[in-house]
Amino acid sequence: MNIEEIPQIITAIQDDIKMLKSAINPKPETHTDSELKVLLKDNTIADDDAEMKLEDIKGIIVPLLNGKRVLVYPKFKECPLLPEGTRWSGKQMNECDTLYNDSDERKETDDLLALGSEAAKFVRSVCPGTEFNLPHNMLILAALYHFWEQFNEIVARIDGASELAFPAWSSAMGSSDVAWLCSYGGNFGGISFYGSLLCVPCVLYK
Repeated sequence: MNIEEIPQIITAIQDDIKMLKSAINPKPETHTDSELKVLLKDNTIADDDAEMKLEDIKGIIVPLLNGKRVLVYPKFKECPLLPEGTRWSGKQMNECDTLYNDSDERKETDDLLALGSEAAKFVRSVCPGTEFNLPHNMLILAALYHFWEQFNEIVARIDGASELAFPAWSSAMGSSDVAWLCSYGGNFGGISFYGSLLCVPCVLYK
């Protein structure tokens, strides 16, 4: 090996070390506004800067951490999950259950609807022609919280849409009289069915 080759060898080693560090500690994925897309009634995606009317869209597509996507209709309402005194015999779930839950969110909304839930009635009737549900997997609310600012930037371009806010209901039951929610601070918690929180119409998007 010639002494003149040493600087090139050192540079090559340094580059290899950088590549190794990058593989061991990859940079966290960053989310941008462009990852939230507006689905129009004709099943095309709206331009990122388009001005729209609520009646012309199917919803906003939001990516989840598990690789799935959810379609959220940007019209919201605050109301109780169940009428005062109503008993719900749903499956009780802990916090881990709510994140790893793969059950059909439609069933939980159906069950609540049968019990006279104002929240379930709202999400089912808010957009004629599409059967939306309350979020059952808390990954949905976690994603909405993560994209909160970007979501509302899109909402500002949709005439007739509502701003997203928290706390918001899920249809995941915590105990005999408590359901899971996502709070204003981005934390999961539980509250009585009879409190009034934001109802988010959503459906898994395939």
